[in-house]
Amino acid sequence: MSKLLMQIFLHAALLLVSLQTALAAEPDWSLEKSAQGINVYTAHTEKTSHLAFRAESVIPGRSVNDVLTVIKDVPGLVNWLHTCYEAEQVALEGDAVQIIYMKNESPALLVSERDMVLRMEIQRQTADKAAVILTGVPERLPAKKDFVRIPLFEGGWTLENVGNDVKVVYSAVMDPGGSVPAAVSNMMVVKMPFETVRKLSDVVSKKPREG
Repeated sequence: MSKLLMQIFLHAALLLVSLQTALAAEPDWSLEKSAQGINVYTAHTEKTSHLAFRAESVIPGRSVNDVLTVIKDVPGLVNWLHTCYEAEQVALEGDAVQIIYMKNESPALLVSERDMVLRMEIQRQTADKAAVILTGVPERLPAKKDFVRIPLFEGGWTLENVGNDVKVVYSAVMDPGGSVPAAVSNMMVVKMPFETVRKLSDVVSKKPREG
């Protein structure tokens, strides 16, 4: 085989591997709810038996900057992040990364409340696009009495200006930890992102536009 043919073969093989990786990484989303301008999808992943979620909406008359201002306000998370009733910044790593500790209401009756430690990183891609990367870092703080630490959270927000509006997408996969069966948590997986996006839209819409 000539050197040129070998290079073509290797290039094609690399493209095939890249495509397979991309396809494997993107879940097969299924639409579960569409109401009030919000679409919520779920999908199975290899990370956990608990369903991943994805919620999409458009906030009219607002921008990426408006949404980022609300998301970065850690104490204000209790106003729109569903089930969260306490949030505080425990560390600041540069200008773009915060470590956040949150307490959350019980995911089911007769089940302990959950707490979570998140690494939140803001990635500003262009003037009209931004991403908020959320990664659970449960080991960053000692376990607390009467709370079950959420062991897995991977997700975040993608934000994009579309004309005079902003499109928001909130997606994540998480494991609530403890003894909550996947069958139970999966019954509630649609409500959490739906209510979060709905409340976020309300909070953002009530603030003056930043541009």
